[in-house]
Amino acid sequence: MLVCETGNEIIANLLLDKDININAKNNVGATALHVACYSGHLNIVQLLISHGADINDKAKNGMTPLIYACKAGSNEIMVKYLIQEGSKVDIRSNDEEGVTALLIACQYGYENIVKYLVKHSADIFVKDNHGKTALMYASANGFRSIVSYLI
Repeated sequence: MLVCETGNEIIANLLLDKDININAKNNVGATALHVACYSGHLNIVQLLISHGADINDKAKNGMTPLIYACKAGSNEIMVKYLIQEGSKVDIRSNDEEGVTALLIACQYGYENIVKYLVKHSADIFVKDNHGKTALMYASANGFRSIVSYLI
């Protein structure tokens, strides 16, 4: 998992050439793909997916690699890649918040990611476990352009 955090593609390739469980989980239920998405290493994400990493796997908190990528503010290229490879946009986390990738992107003000998720059928009316919508997240944090887009 450390290789996925640092983005060392050479070491990652060496490890992937061994007989390893690519979907093995750490103590919080995250896979190497979750870690690579959160760390923002597109090269490692591509490598893991090409070797069969489960793109919609949920960590213990229910977050998918796509949610991790959105939470970390990963560039829009990573989010696009994950969706193109089959990441489901409306999977909800099963932690106390119950968020989706769209809710996270609205919370942190990642406008281009919000637009891309909506373009790919993210439900703009979805509510978290507290009844908050994407519009509420964006407006509470002062992201006017996202609010305008969602209205």
